[in-house]
Amino acid sequence: MSNPSRFVIKDKVLQEQLDEKGIIVAGVLNTVDFEALKQLFLDTHKEILDAPQEVFYVSVNLKNRAEKEKIDVAVGKLLSPYFNKTFASYKRLVSAFQIKPISIESEVPVHQDWTLTDEEEHFSVTVWIPLCDTTINNGTLYALEGSHRKFKNLRGPGFRYPFTQVGKLIQSRMTPYVFEKGSMVVFYSNLVHYSPPNMSHHYRASAISAIIPSEAPVKLYFRNEQDNCIEVYQVPDDFYLKYEDFLQQKDLRPAGTLLGRLPISEMLPELNERSLADLMR
Repeated sequence: MSNPSRFVIKDKVLQEQLDEKGIIVAGVLNTVDFEALKQLFLDTHKEILDAPQEVFYVSVNLKNRAEKEKIDVAVGKLLSPYFNKTFASYKRLVSAFQIKPISIESEVPVHQDWTLTDEEEHFSVTVWIPLCDTTINNGTLYALEGSHRKFKNLRGPGFRYPFTQVGKLIQSRMTPYVFEKGSMVVFYSNLVHYSPPNMSHHYRASAISAIIPSEAPVKLYFRNEQDNCIEVYQVPDDFYLKYEDFLQQKDLRPAGTLLGRLPISEMLPELNERSLADLMR
């Protein structure tokens, strides 16, 4: 099933599983490295953990660029031996920590991750490593298996949310994944996924990285609502770290080189039950 130009994983069996389901466990961190990653999280999040949290947190949202870069470099250095062993060709765009607090507001709705390169030519994957065992109760990851082969739409800053009408329906068709701590979960960026609120007695933390091929340019796709088109921008590899306030600026036009424009039809429209059924055929 693998297109050689899109070959992601060195292990052919894992590659076939990734192509089929869109999500795999590529390995597990050893005890020493897992404890080092967990301690790094604790050392860099003392103040945040001491403050009450309600909504889902990602360290990319920090306004202190030096702190974001510190986390990015340290996580990347610790995980690079695992990435080198796993991926055929890659570059890491960003690494960060996430916190899902104990709150009904910590739900992450049905979504796909941003398009980070030309997915017609190159792969784009997310690597997700939980820092505790995950359960349905603490808001584990759910995925719509195989959706990466159906949902080939562009995603990016300024795009409208397409799942408002069908979010609950998609959730009912998703598979919940229960992972042991330190699992290296790999999934395609266009895989439809979701995580429910954390209703346990402890926050759920994780590390996350965005990966594309070493030779692939980083591209962001911006919805120009005024001109009713999608603008394509080439941006630096470390673009995530350049946002001064990601939450406030994420839907703005990217700072990069404009490469061209695409029709708005490349964006997924708001889905209803019928259009979802057509898409999933």
